Amino acid sequence: VDTLRKDHLPVYGYTARDTTPALAALAAAPDSVVVHGLVGCSSWTKPSMATLFTGLPPAEHGVMRLTGAGARLADTDSLPQVFMRSGYATGCVMSNFLLKRLSGSGFEAGFAFWDDAPAEAVHEGTSAQQVATAGLNWLSQRCVFVPSSGAICCKSKSIFACASTVRVSTLRPAVASR
Repeated sequence: VDTLRKDHLPVYGYTARDTTPALAALAAAPDSVVVHGLVGCSSWTKPSMATLFTGLPPAEHGVMRLTGAGARLADTDSLPQVFMRSGYATGCVMSNFLLKRLSGSGFEAGFAFWDDAPAEAVHEGTSAQQVATAGLNWLSQRCVFVPSSGAICCKSKSIFACASTVRVSTLRPAVASR
């Protein structure tokens, strides 16, 4: 999640309505850790994702514009590139039109598999489930779901994948059926 308001999350005390039931359930799980005091580096996607991918603040990674100079993730050591060089299978399925390969954003660097097809429906209802299904299809070629333990066992060294968030409990039957 790159841009999510803390002041509208029940896990941080918001009570007007149940805005994120799946996130609240995840936070309430016995092995979950809720972190307080973190601040996002930006209020919009491109600089936030560049920071997530590089660990650098926007002033250092330089992604601060929608188009033109400062709109492309430079050839910096991003997390997917580090994982790929270390022998991990890297894949990304996403639905944000700002990060599409054709936009020249550079965010696809380091991913052996990049699917931005869900971004074709720019703000027309692409769902997290669509992104998760595409990601699970990619994972299912490399991994096996073990229902008794809830584990996903992968054939390759490991997996680094990005996808929109959905409730894990809704994904397990889809993985188990493969």
